[in-house]
Amino acid sequence: MLHRNISPQSILLTRRGGWKMAGLGFAEKALKDGKDSFQSVPWTPKMPKMAQPDLNYMAPEIISDKTCTSLSDIFSLGMVVCALYNSGHPLIEAEHSVSLYLKKLEQMHDEFGKVAHKMPIHIVEPVEKMINRDIRYRPTAQAFALMRYFHDPIITCLQCLDLIELQDATQKSEVYASLVHILPTIPKKIIYKHIYPILLNECRSPDITLAMSPLLGIIELASREEYSEILINDIRYLMGMSKPIQVSDVTSFDRSKVLRRFYL
Repeated sequence: MLHRNISPQSILLTRRGGWKMAGLGFAEKALKDGKDSFQSVPWTPKMPKMAQPDLNYMAPEIISDKTCTSLSDIFSLGMVVCALYNSGHPLIEAEHSVSLYLKKLEQMHDEFGKVAHKMPIHIVEPVEKMINRDIRYRPTAQAFALMRYFHDPIITCLQCLDLIELQDATQKSEVYASLVHILPTIPKKIIYKHIYPILLNECRSPDITLAMSPLLGIIELASREEYSEILINDIRYLMGMSKPIQVSDVTSFDRSKVLRRFYL
């Protein structure tokens, strides 16, 4: 399926910070008959802007050649990535004008240079290829998924956590062991917004002992303020469960430190 309107307005954020693609009103089915492109209606000022894809993120071949491919979505996604590192501003601000779009398109390489230094080094080259005007240089969706950035241990672990409820005990144990190892390198914002809620939910399941190691790791890394403002009420609840947590089952941490925090 081709989305045809990948832009910030088409992306929803979950409570855990995950991305969900919406705005499927312009989507097309997968290409038929082995064709690698199909005719697409270009942006026009004769129609209301709300009835058309976002011009600022539209691939140039749609404007110039009236054709669309799966690589057109790749271009749009690359433009979204650039906007993330450009304070939310697109590289092309067309102001609903095709002529201004084409003018800004000529300047896009220079605009990308101003944003590239703000990006993680591993994604600069792939994103530059994604927004290339020549579709032959853009990566496919499969190649994009194989980017080195997505094989970062933190990213891989977060992806596994998103699917933790679908995994068996052995798989969960491997994920949590990996999480304990990389926990000190994960930003606190990600820990408390994304990881901590998942672990709390797991602590209410039969696999409670599996989730205890990373949960205790978070407690060990927490500052006094974080513990008192974020953790303490949940920890007291868990300790008051009818089947209380067996801290003695966890050997990866200094038990005396953990117990002192439990009973503050």
